[in-house]
Amino acid sequence: MGYIWESSNSNKTINNRIQGYVQFDILDGLSFRSQLGVLFDNRLNTSVENEDSYYSYKNSLTQGQARSYWNTSWLNTNTLSYVKEFNENHRINATAVFEQSYDNNYNHTGTGYNLDYIDMIGVNNLAWSDSNLAAIASDRSINTLMSGMLRVNYVFMNRYMLTASIRADGSSRLKDKWSYFPSAALAWDLKQENFLKENSFIDQLKLRLGYGSVGNQAVEAYRIYSKMTPVTVTTPNGSSSTAYKIDRPAAPFLKWERNDQFNVGVDFGILNGRVRLTADWYSKLSKDILLEVARPSHMDILPSLITQVKSRTQVLSLQSVQILSVIKNSAGTQT
Repeated sequence: MGYIWESSNSNKTINNRIQGYVQFDILDGLSFRSQLGVLFDNRLNTSVENEDSYYSYKNSLTQGQARSYWNTSWLNTNTLSYVKEFNENHRINATAVFEQSYDNNYNHTGTGYNLDYIDMIGVNNLAWSDSNLAAIASDRSINTLMSGMLRVNYVFMNRYMLTASIRADGSSRLKDKWSYFPSAALAWDLKQENFLKENSFIDQLKLRLGYGSVGNQAVEAYRIYSKMTPVTVTTPNGSSSTAYKIDRPAAPFLKWERNDQFNVGVDFGILNGRVRLTADWYSKLSKDILLEVARPSHMDILPSLITQVKSRTQVLSLQSVQILSVIKNSAGTQT
């Protein structure tokens, strides 16, 4: 009887990462930065199961397998920033971003059975396999993503704060490739107002109001297309040929999942920050949710777009800091 540790396995990886950026100032308060990251990832995994292995004992076959993985990916981010304080009452921070990414994956697997001279050659010549049992498989997937974003932060008199942004994302995974996601937020720091500035009991009081939208494109690559699988067809006269059947139907309606959230909040602090209270109310609406739904086998499996899911959440956080630094216990000792 063979033993599982009599298998011969090898895993090799060559991983190269290149990163760099350029940054320079254009005008007073205006700067530009471009960053590029590139990844080259190569892997080779091999396994040999000879006559003494558990695999051979179980299947009455020897096996040699080589699996290679090749990946090239890169990410480029370009950022234009403008920061300016015009006087003590006006402060602005504006950012524009353009980003693009590319990911290319290739997998190849070759498997040979009942290899001649397997202990001597191993996987170095899988062609010396039983031709009726040899198997080859490969696949490639390429994904790209492009995004652009504009964001502005404005502060007036250190008490009124405004943030607004718009983001555009385009994905190769979806049929409707582009979608747009806005957001905005307002904040009012009441502690800076004259009627509270001299109040020694209240040291923080801020009201917040916000709305934001984010997207999700997490579906399998090429999910919008049908997936074909080869099958062997035998004719009445005994001859055989290869045909193809639909293994997975197309989903040509896929588009960006969208999550819109609205929130109202307040930050309150007293006693020089020793007691702080944060209260938030959230209302979230999810639209066009990307979800793979299992159906009866004769109907295959289709991804589904759920029209919408709505949820509301209330969050209350209370933080207190020890007020008395010296406490005496009943015995009179200090701790």
